[in-house]
Amino acid sequence: MEPMTPIVSAGVPTGPALPPEPAEVAASARDLKNRVGDYVLVRELGHGGAGTVYQAWHKPLARWVALKFLHERDPGAVERLRREARMVARLTHPHIVPLFEVGEHEGRPFLTFRLVRGRTLSRIQLEPRRSAEVLRDIAEAVHYAHENGVIHRDLKPQNMMLDEDGHAWVMDFGLARATAGGTTLTVPGVVLG
Repeated sequence: MEPMTPIVSAGVPTGPALPPEPAEVAASARDLKNRVGDYVLVRELGHGGAGTVYQAWHKPLARWVALKFLHERDPGAVERLRREARMVARLTHPHIVPLFEVGEHEGRPFLTFRLVRGRTLSRIQLEPRRSAEVLRDIAEAVHYAHENGVIHRDLKPQNMMLDEDGHAWVMDFGLARATAGGTTLTVPGVVLG
């Protein structure tokens, strides 16, 4: 990795230079539908019952993120997305994908998260010892969430990832429920995800 050139303003160094914008970002930005505020959507990463996730470039901070849009604009669905954002934002754990922002673009709410490059556990097969290590890391993250009043409620291999370095991550708290005094926004018998 090349060292970054420091930024200098009026002769005073202000920090390292931001990495250059990848060519694929400029190409994608030519299509106005790929522009979402400060973000440029580059490719779809996946979709589920509640939303679609894109790999996006955050222009001000020059970094890749995962941007999740809701499929619908129903006020109940919007409130669930905002609730997910509030709950996930308070969880700071090395195995829970961090939330960066909740926003809205042309009436469509979205969340941005750290982009995790890797594969979901539903797409890989691990040796028994490695499976136990990953399960330990996931269990620690879920336990941490429980200690902080959040129950995931949709923990499945599709919502767990191993990144390119083998680090385990828990993601998609879309059906999560607060355990301490919060109101429940899900209804028994209604399928959300």
